[in-house]
Amino acid sequence: MMYFLLGAFFCPLLAFCGVRLIQRFFGKKPHFLINRLLLPLLLAFPFGILLHQAKVRDDTQRKIREKKHEAYWRVKEPELLAELVADPELALRDHWYGLADYEKYTVFHNSLRDQQVSYSLDQLDRIYQVDPESREYILVHPACDLPFLEKAASRILLSEQGDTSSWLLYRLVSHSAASRELLMRIEKAIGSRAGQSIPGVRQVIDARLRGVHLVLHMRDSLRVKLPHGELYVTASSDVLRGYQWDDVTRMAALASTTAAVPGDPDVYFQARTRDSGQAGVTRLGEFREGIRRFGTVEEASRWLGQQSAEIPTIYRNDGLVVSSSKSESPNLLTVEVWQILIGGEKPSSLPGARDAALVSGKVRR
Repeated sequence: MMYFLLGAFFCPLLAFCGVRLIQRFFGKKPHFLINRLLLPLLLAFPFGILLHQAKVRDDTQRKIREKKHEAYWRVKEPELLAELVADPELALRDHWYGLADYEKYTVFHNSLRDQQVSYSLDQLDRIYQVDPESREYILVHPACDLPFLEKAASRILLSEQGDTSSWLLYRLVSHSAASRELLMRIEKAIGSRAGQSIPGVRQVIDARLRGVHLVLHMRDSLRVKLPHGELYVTASSDVLRGYQWDDVTRMAALASTTAAVPGDPDVYFQARTRDSGQAGVTRLGEFREGIRRFGTVEEASRWLGQQSAEIPTIYRNDGLVVSSSKSESPNLLTVEVWQILIGGEKPSSLPGARDAALVSGKVRR
């Protein structure tokens, strides 16, 4: 309102002064200028102020509504989740998987994704049949056993859903209950099928058959504070990685390799990317991830010293290690993620560890 009053006062004043100046130079009242220029401007200014105030008011009301909804949802979501925890059958009996009630639908899917509710195998089987949107979460649920996975694999392999079936297969082969025989059967089946466009199915099968272990798994994330900036690593899936450092971002699908790793008899995962950036600059990426096994803390410390001398390295007391560097010529981003095991177990303390500089978490979808 204050802007409107100021505009209503100054617009006529400016118009009057303008008319007086024009009259002084032309010697007569310029009625044509008043009618065609000054009066429209005089009317436009206060209306513009009113429109601006209306927009500000709408934005303020929208923010208030959003805050009210957030406060409401902070209370409502735990209440709905508590109902499911007390009676998981409620999700099937009251059709929480349908979109008729979006609040229940959201809580139900979150309960599957984050494994917050102890669903029985029979309940998971019935949910799998009635709710296609839940299948990707069910196939990695710890309650699933080998017979369930075998039946699900048969359903998926018989379907003709293209990318959807590929994604479900990827989730299935990542489950720890999937046997070697099941993995080999799936590998043989998809070997003759086209359209398996979701990266990672064959890589995960190959890794599982060869006993390879990754450090990060689906939805894991790392934030690393290095001398030259912060690095973010996210696991979109068990083998798909996103690496971001400043304005440099790389996506890569890790594949197992038989290359020997000093201090580790196992194979590890690696990936290389090459793409054209702005101004035709070629951007490269080299990524490695795997397990490093040592017999003693002293052996691990020696390797960490050598690694730190070659590439900036941060590590935690639990043995999680991230090494990374970025060079300008060539424009290369290198990232290595390792998990140190001492005597087959994660360590509890490592000299020189900086836990606060390497933070792990989960990415919510």
